[in-house]
Amino acid sequence: MDLRKPIFLLLVIFTLTIPVFAEPSFDIAEYSDEIVISEDGKPVLHYQKKPRSLLGQFPRSNYIHPLYNLEGKVITEDFPDDHLHQRGIFWTWHQILQGEKRLGDGWECRDITWDVISAETTPSTGGGILLETEVLWKSKMLTSPEGSMIPFVRENAAITIHPAGKGSRSIDFEIRILALEPGIHLGGSEDEKGYGGFSPRIMLPEDVTFRAINGPVEPQINAVSAGPVVDVTGTFNGSRRGITMIQHPSNPGYPHPGWILRGYGFLGASWPHNDTRTLQPGEYFQLQYRLYVHRGTAEEAGVATAFRQYAEQAGK
Repeated sequence: MDLRKPIFLLLVIFTLTIPVFAEPSFDIAEYSDEIVISEDGKPVLHYQKKPRSLLGQFPRSNYIHPLYNLEGKVITEDFPDDHLHQRGIFWTWHQILQGEKRLGDGWECRDITWDVISAETTPSTGGGILLETEVLWKSKMLTSPEGSMIPFVRENAAITIHPAGKGSRSIDFEIRILALEPGIHLGGSEDEKGYGGFSPRIMLPEDVTFRAINGPVEPQINAVSAGPVVDVTGTFNGSRRGITMIQHPSNPGYPHPGWILRGYGFLGASWPHNDTRTLQPGEYFQLQYRLYVHRGTAEEAGVATAFRQYAEQAGK
C-alpha cells in the first residue's frame, strides 16, 4: 500500500486552506506629460510633468492632479470655475522677487515656469512608492544676454505614497527650495489673507466640516490659527470621507501661524504668510507635510493618532 498518496492529499488540502495575504501592488505608468500611480488596480494620483493650461491661460506644471480617495474617486480639482489658477495639490507663492524686482506670481501662474528636469519612482520602505522630482523655476523677467530664461530656484521634492490601510492612506511630501540667484524672496500674498505655500484644492460637498486637533474650526476671510493639523470631512455618496493635512515639526515657523480654509474646497498652510523668506545662492528651506486620506469622520479615522505617529517619526 502506498502511504504517500494520503499524505500528499492532506498537504494539498492544507495548502489550499491557508489564507494568502497579498503585498500591496503598485503600478507606475509614465507618459510624456504625467506619471500615473495605481495600487491594486485603483488609481492613487497623477503627477503633472508638462505644462497644462486653459486655452493658453494659467499655464502650470509640477503638481498632483487628480488625487483619488480609497475607492478610486477623484477628490481634487484643476481649473475650478471659481479660481482657475488653483490646481490639485500644489505649492507655490504670490511674492516671487529678486531684490525689488518681481519675477512673477506662482500662485496665479503668471510669468513663471516650472521645468521638470527629472521625475523618478522607486520602491520605498514599507511597501510604498517614492516619487522624486527636480524642478527649475524660471521667469521671463530674468534672462541671459542671449535671451534665454535663467533658472533662479531649484526645487527637489520627495513624495512618498504609502500603501492603503483598512480605512486610510498617507502621502508624505518633502519639498526643498534652493536659491540659484542672489536675493530671492518668496512669500504669500501681501494682503491679510497671506495666500501661499502648500495648498490642496479639494472637491467638497455642502456638509463639509473643518476640524483641528482640539476641535472644530470655522473658515474665515483671513488665515485661521488652528495648530499643526486640519481635517476636512464631508458626505460622499452617503458615506463620510475626508482628508487631513498635517504639518511636520521640522517646518520653519512650526506650527504655521495660519491656515487658509474655504468651504468651496481649499485647504492651505499659509507660510511665510504675507511676509517673505529671503534666500541667497546655495541657501534653502524645506517644508514637509502629510496628507491623510480616510474613510469616516476624523475621530473614526484616528486623525489624532496619525498626527502623533507623524510627529514621532520626525524625532527618529
